[in-house]
Amino acid sequence: MLNQLFINADNPLRSMRNFLILICCATAGLVFGCTDNVSSVGNALIGSNERFIIADTTLVGVSDTVFNVSAANGYGGSCVIGKTNETNALAWLRFTSTAVKDSLGACTIDTVELRLAISYTWNTPGTPAEFEIREALTPWTQEGLTRDSLSAAQYGTAVIGRITRTLAVNDTIVIPLDTATVRRMLAYAINPSSAAPFYGFVIIPKPGTTTGMFGYHTSNGSSTVMPTLTVRFHKNDNYDSLYFKYSEDTFVASAKATTNPVLEVRGGVSTWSKITFDLNQIPKESVINNATLELTQISASTQLGVGTPDSLFAFIARKGTDPSSIDSTRRIVGVRKSGTTSIDPVYVFTITTYAQLMIAPGSPYDGIVLHAADNSGSVDHMTLYSSKDPDASKRPRLLVTASKK
Repeated sequence: MLNQLFINADNPLRSMRNFLILICCATAGLVFGCTDNVSSVGNALIGSNERFIIADTTLVGVSDTVFNVSAANGYGGSCVIGKTNETNALAWLRFTSTAVKDSLGACTIDTVELRLAISYTWNTPGTPAEFEIREALTPWTQEGLTRDSLSAAQYGTAVIGRITRTLAVNDTIVIPLDTATVRRMLAYAINPSSAAPFYGFVIIPKPGTTTGMFGYHTSNGSSTVMPTLTVRFHKNDNYDSLYFKYSEDTFVASAKATTNPVLEVRGGVSTWSKITFDLNQIPKESVINNATLELTQISASTQLGVGTPDSLFAFIARKGTDPSSIDSTRRIVGVRKSGTTSIDPVYVFTITTYAQLMIAPGSPYDGIVLHAADNSGSVDHMTLYSSKDPDASKRPRLLVTASKK
């Protein structure tokens, strides 16, 4: 339903307009004194028969869809590992260095330690988490390893390191690693043309356990918290250490699909949602003065992690059969509405520009796509009421104020 305010510069307002002009002129005369050759511009401001419409309306979502995209998580702030009843995540880690010298090949490696700093937790059970570190057996890249390519990524059966402890954000953990495996890593770093390839490490939940989800700081962050590999060695009673701080890492996460008719976004799982509205209710050639998208969270089935923002990202969606087709240069952050309750809170997005683009003649856009604020460094799971919900007050809403001459 449109609520409209008409401003008509017709005869009923002409006297008021002339009265205001007289007041302005009188005031100018008092302030500036006499001025020669003053000419009125009052008749040029608004035509006497021009009509302006200001309309406000609330549009309810008419359709939506939930889908998964094949996205790489290799450039996020956290690398996530773990297992819950519905979500599973494995991490790949490889150290790179140009400082490895040939002389290290004849050294004796005494100890090797992997140091990780915990940056994120999600759905943790409160009991010690158990993880295993194994050797990656196939090539991988940060930008190439995704859920779709996971079946081709192999790792060994031998355990070269273990994690068994309770974990919390800001914890630093030190994991002893098998020295023979790291010797092969060094041999490959010294002479990659002749040594057997070494593709790095894979961190997995211990089989048969439910660990919860944990993220560690990646090499994309501060040098004080990025993964570190310390190799202590000696030769001829001379003891020294080698530190690896530059690394590549990524993780691949999967989750059970939600069967309920809800909107859904998941972080590293890359579950997105698309919403469409019937914008034909807005008069053609209108100017969108304001457009606010409101979405209501289903708090009972939402799980946000520790260490990630309580927000969502919205992108304008292109028309077509691929719901993931978005304009990635246009991103809007949705935040929890001020004063909203903790149960089923409302998230608001100011999408005025999006709405104007969508109503333009021949527009290539037809909706809004949502994904997690931390899409490559978490497995946060947020559910929201959809356009199919029986309670119309909880469906996606687009509040629009538009004007038309």
